[in-house]
Amino acid sequence: MEWFDELQRFQLNKFAAQGDARANWLREIDAVYLYATIGHEAVLARDGSVRIWSADRWPDSEDVTEHLASSTERIGALVLGAKHYPVVAQLLPAKPATAAACERCRGSGRIVDSIVCPDCGGLGWVTPAT
Repeated sequence: MEWFDELQRFQLNKFAAQGDARANWLREIDAVYLYATIGHEAVLARDGSVRIWSADRWPDSEDVTEHLASSTERIGALVLGAKHYPVVAQLLPAKPATAAACERCRGSGRIVDSIVCPDCGGLGWVTPAT
């Protein structure tokens, strides 16, 4: 993924110029940053996996947990990442002819402006269950 190297270089330079520790962190884990929200952030690793860190017990605790994204979480993280880094959209699945608009979000991909639909992962469509 040539674009991965370009995006990683861009982010490393940007974060380093800002004195942001994410530059060293991304270099160490060989990843690119996808997004951050209050208590939640995600990165895309070179192998295509998405890792998510979340403060699940906030405000009672600022401890964060890390996990490998599920299939739907991965898609949602890529959708959010593509908003700031459009090249990431290359990793999103193409909409098959058999896909239907997601009922939960009514095809918008969002529950509210910044919250990705948990049913379709932000795509706005779902495929029939097999």
